Amino acid sequence: MKIGKWSLKWKGSKETAKQRKYLYNAPLHVKRKFLSANLSKTLRAKVGKSSLPVRLGDEVIIKRGSYKGSTGEIVSVFIKKGYVHIKGITTKKTDGTEVQVPQQPSNLQIISLNLDDAKRVGNVKSDTTKKDQGKNIKNVVAKKDSKSVSKVKVEAKPKTKKVVTKVATKTVTKKATPVKEQVKTAKTADKKTVKK
Repeated sequence: MKIGKWSLKWKGSKETAKQRKYLYNAPLHVKRKFLSANLSKTLRAKVGKSSLPVRLGDEVIIKRGSYKGSTGEIVSVFIKKGYVHIKGITTKKTDGTEVQVPQQPSNLQIISLNLDDAKRVGNVKSDTTKKDQGKNIKNVVAKKDSKSVSKVKVEAKPKTKKVVTKVATKTVTKKATPVKEQVKTAKTADKKTVKK
């Protein structure tokens, strides 16, 4: 990868320098997805996903670092830098001013989602889990496909049986008659050659 270049075809590397370079040169629409945090167990059951990109207004709990265990609402998201600020997570500078401490979303867990945008989670019912949704989708697809499949089977079965029986009778009759005719023609040919 050249300096300043970024490619979707890059698969990965064990070298941390290359990993950092990939993150640094990534476009903003990709960096936005890197700002994902995992969901709590109750949210996973409702949404059907294990993680989502963080947004303003999400309530999170810090899982790692010196602020582990503290909760708060996300106040700001910095896509370019790759971190977020959480309400109430501050530190004092030497001159006495309070400054927000940046947190990486990978160290956070989302407790409650900001659902101002309906498209964020999609058309997922809060009562059903991911497994139930999969079953419902399979049932609907099976019902739609069963009609078309049964029609195809009904049309295909008679044709294949007829073709098979016709081929079988033709091959049997053709094999029986040509052998006798070949023997007769061979005998007559031999007689003609002998007479000459």
